[in-house]
Amino acid sequence: KEDPRAVMELRIMQDCKDYVAVAGDEVVGCVTLRVEQTFHRSERHARITDLIVREEHRRQGVGTKLVQMAMEEAKNS
Repeated sequence: KEDPRAVMELRIMQDCKDYVAVAGDEVVGCVTLRVEQTFHRSERHARITDLIVREEHRRQGVGTKLVQMAMEEAKNS
C-alpha cells in the first residue's frame, strides 16, 4: 500500500533561486528565493528564505537591492 505522505511530497514543487551581490571579485551578499506550489493551493507562492550581507557592506543598499531582485523574480514566476 502506498504511503499517503509520499504522495503529498510528490505534489510539492519547489524552485529555489540564489542571487549574489559582488563587489570587485568578492561576494558581499546573497538572497535565496523559493517558489512553491503545494497540493492545497492552486497558485504558486514565493518567499525569501535567506538574506545575508557581509557586515562591512551593510547599510549600503546591498540587502535592499537583493530583496528587490528577488521580489521582481517572484512576480515573474
